[in-house]
Amino acid sequence: MLCALGWYLHSGDKAGAEKFFPAPGEELPEKPVQEIIALHKAAAAFPRSFAKVQRMARVVIEEQFVSFIC
Repeated sequence: MLCALGWYLHSGDKAGAEKFFPAPGEELPEKPVQEIIALHKAAAAFPRSFAKVQRMARVVIEEQFVSFIC
């Protein structure tokens, strides 16, 4: 969910955001979390919100847990 939100905040692309959810019958999504981390916040449609979600994605990879107040 976090990555889908990050993708949408960066590009405004709903179809691309849906690729961060597993397809029916699959365990893993088509796109990994690292794709959100690699994006540049300067190019984001909503740069401040995207930067927050990007920080949260980094924390979830390192800590396996994240809260909105990170």
